[in-house]
Amino acid sequence: MKKRILVYTMKGCGHCTNLKQKLDEAKIEYVNKDIEIYESEYEKISKLLETDFIPLVKVENDWLIPEKNFNTIDECVEKVKKLIIL
Repeated sequence: MKKRILVYTMKGCGHCTNLKQKLDEAKIEYVNKDIEIYESEYEKISKLLETDFIPLVKVENDWLIPEKNFNTIDECVEKVKKLIIL
């Protein structure tokens, strides 16, 4: 079964652009959620996770949070790869 991946990003965020590019290069399908469009959803998530850092990544029920679960975009992509094969 294919796992659903959500990526919360914002226009003008270099790290967000870099992450999306690397996921595309790795042929990892994801749903991009711009936090300006999905503002109320993002506010709930940021309160729940106690962070306002982006890009935030959700793979099924697992969250990848900048400076908590990963420090570089490459590290995030590698963690996404591991989560999608579990």
